[in-house]
Amino acid sequence: MGHDGGSAVIRIVVSSQQIQEKRIQLTPDQMHYLFRVMRLYPGDHIEALLSGQSIYRCGVTQDPHVVDCLDVREALEPNLLYLAQALIKKDLFSQVVEKGTEAGLAGFYPLITERTIVRDVSASKWNRWRTIAQEATEQAHRSVVPELFSAVSISDVIQMSASPKLLLDPGGRNIWDWLASHQISCFAHGLLVVGPEGGLTAREQGHLIKAGFEAVSLGPYVYRAENAGVFAAAVFAAWLSSERRGQSVL
Repeated sequence: MGHDGGSAVIRIVVSSQQIQEKRIQLTPDQMHYLFRVMRLYPGDHIEALLSGQSIYRCGVTQDPHVVDCLDVREALEPNLLYLAQALIKKDLFSQVVEKGTEAGLAGFYPLITERTIVRDVSASKWNRWRTIAQEATEQAHRSVVPELFSAVSISDVIQMSASPKLLLDPGGRNIWDWLASHQISCFAHGLLVVGPEGGLTAREQGHLIKAGFEAVSLGPYVYRAENAGVFAAAVFAAWLSSERRGQSVL
């Protein structure tokens, strides 16, 4: 586990119903993961995350159904960037959810545009995306499981309250330069819009720009739709981390 392949403590996501006084009841999937996959033993430690609220340091017990809560700390993670990503064929949106969660995105709005091929999302896909977001949260040691919202249109996006409002476009201002000219204090609930494989139409782009969205780019190259928003989120996360430390690299 952990980004460097080292010995980071394993983290699982739990619900409030699993927390019973000073113990946490494990689900069958969690028991399989901890004891069959990760090969944990009594005395080993894990972390249990109650998304956006608390992180429990826990000890593995002789009883495989529960872990003991040793201490607890607040789960702090100010999420500042949401992604409105056009739905993509072959369920590549699942990759957006997985990698976007690892890159620190606060939530995902599946977006239906004029050129969107996939327009319906089954209940099984929704459940799969939620599971992917939870597992990616555990892997990345995040403190909040990103939100998954209902599908939206360009008109819905235009009506959203967000600061800043960004549109990823190859012809836009370099996102690194854009970040360099802004302070972290200007971010409240940022929203990044990414189009489908064929891109947004000129009419859609015009509506967004008129509504206050600023076009930004990742430089001279064109990326696949399932990668572009995630790459932008990773750049943003690196900038945000640097700004929080007061040691800007820009």
